[in-house]
Amino acid sequence: MSPRQTAIHLAQCYTAFITEANGEPWDWSKPFDLGTSEPSAVLSRVNTLRAEAIDLVRSTEIEEVLTKAADFILMHDCYHVGQMALFRMRTDPNWDPYSIY
Repeated sequence: MSPRQTAIHLAQCYTAFITEANGEPWDWSKPFDLGTSEPSAVLSRVNTLRAEAIDLVRSTEIEEVLTKAADFILMHDCYHVGQMALFRMRTDPNWDPYSIY
């Protein structure tokens, strides 16, 4: 995925988490649209949705919600950080992959 595609995908994951944490089902087969493709607006929306998801995690002790948080946020973010690092290494040979630490 491109960086933009990854950001939109993460926004979808955060939205799905928020929806499911609130007891509603999420339909992964439905198209997902942030309503913008402008890079700074996409990133802003991703950050807002992630903050909302984290706030929801902080306000609960429900084990099922915490398990979903680990899947939809924690592990998913880690996976895509690796993808983004690989993308950056392939497109910018001068980029230091250790700079993410």
